[in-house]
Amino acid sequence: MPRQARRSPNETQAVLLRPPEESQRILVALVEMSLRLHKPMSEEYQRQILKDLSSYPVQAIEYSLDNWGRNAKVLPSLADLLQLLRSWMADKITFETCGNCDTGWVDAGLDDKGNRAVKRCACVSQ
Repeated sequence: MPRQARRSPNETQAVLLRPPEESQRILVALVEMSLRLHKPMSEEYQRQILKDLSSYPVQAIEYSLDNWGRNAKVLPSLADLLQLLRSWMADKITFETCGNCDTGWVDAGLDDKGNRAVKRCACVSQ
């Protein structure tokens, strides 16, 4: 009975993480950032960034790379980019309130020390 040969990692096909045109936009943003910083960037670094950020929208990645390229002096770590991505995502989150509260907060009267207190409205905590 013949043994089944195992495939090496080099033989397995790469999984397409996003459409090629989106990947190209991200690669262009990576190169622009690298040029602004006057720092060379390996293809392996570019592939790793594409893979690590595959779950984020292209616009968010472009924003993060542009922001880093304008404000930093070294190439970003993954943690640096994730921090910028979180700030971009936080600006995009919206929710609708019931109209009886102030952006999801209602007056809860005075606390034990006589300070005005607020609490989350039921429309936000649902």
